[in-house]
Amino acid sequence: LDFLKNLSIEEARAIEDFSPFVLGAIVPRYGPVEEKAEPGIAHLLMLQELGLISGVGGTGLQFTASGGGASSYFRILFSRRRGIALRHSDAGKVLHLNTYRVTPLGSQVFTLPKVEPDEECLFATARACQSQGFSVSIVDLQEAPGQPGTFLMTSETPLPDSPLPQ
Repeated sequence: LDFLKNLSIEEARAIEDFSPFVLGAIVPRYGPVEEKAEPGIAHLLMLQELGLISGVGGTGLQFTASGGGASSYFRILFSRRRGIALRHSDAGKVLHLNTYRVTPLGSQVFTLPKVEPDEECLFATARACQSQGFSVSIVDLQEAPGQPGTFLMTSETPLPDSPLPQ
């Protein structure tokens, strides 16, 4: 709580402006985030100095994720009530994304602003996943009744030209 009370107006605005780009524990460096990285480096460095993100100022970080399934790959990268569903017939397939990492403090702070995920960033990240051979869908999510932290897919829209899951 002290952290929030001690924020300047500029820092609070930076947090609110950046929140729509957070996807779980990462900030994918695609679409608007990639385009604003150089001109907005001061903004990103401020968030890093506050301890909310890491990986700014260099080449960033590489996020890798396996699907965890026994016979096929399935994973959802989600932000609030939207997400990217990834499927692949190869259970051993690994996703690689260029990202900034959200710190544990950032994970808590970035959920405070009540903003929707940035659609342009969501779709740019989905296309980056698709370019790696994944079948990709944009999904809407809803928290499962009586099960905090558990989400159900309420709708799924395949990305155009997404390979069909095998």
